[in-house]
Amino acid sequence: MFSKLFPPPILIASLLLSPTLCASQAVKPRPHSKAVAVLNPSDPKAQYELGIRYHKGMGVALNETSASKWIGKAADQGYAVAQAELGLRYVSGLGVAENVDTAMKWFRRAAEKGNAEGQFNLGLAYESGAGVETSEETAVLWYRKAVAQGHAFAQCNLGYMYQFGKGVTQNDKTAVEWYSKAAEQGDATAMTSLALMYHKGEGVEKSASKAAF
Repeated sequence: MFSKLFPPPILIASLLLSPTLCASQAVKPRPHSKAVAVLNPSDPKAQYELGIRYHKGMGVALNETSASKWIGKAADQGYAVAQAELGLRYVSGLGVAENVDTAMKWFRRAAEKGNAEGQFNLGLAYESGAGVETSEETAVLWYRKAVAQGHAFAQCNLGYMYQFGKGVTQNDKTAVEWYSKAAEQGDATAMTSLALMYHKGEGVEKSASKAAF
């Protein structure tokens, strides 16, 4: 299922690495989010914010079931950020019963709306065969959509696909390019992979100094 293999980079679901869901996508909570959700029951952003407050225990008692409930309400209304986050919750069973098939449904909905987190996780699913038939070519397609939005994990995974010729023609130079982009965003796995390529002189001129990340 969704896990991080190190090396090779990355088979990862954000929820399993961090207690903060989809941090790059999260809406900053505002005061009185619960009141906003009650007063505006059709506002998916308010519902999502309340879900995040329950997840973090901000102004309300920490309750993952309630978090999933409110995030689910927002997802049902088509809010892509909530859809991607709900998918992560179904992957790990956080506040809901674990269900990979349901997770894939929400990742796909988010991805089709242009959400980078959904696109990355859908690509990951196709690469690993979690909830869908394995297809490295389809994984690359969704990674490309996510990297177009600067998603660091997707950049690293795309580098891996090029390094080992998975779903694409093998190309070390292109692998280095994508590892470099992810490394510039602080991705540790990409940094290590890039260092190894400098150490071996794969796709770049061999360099002991650049290999010492």
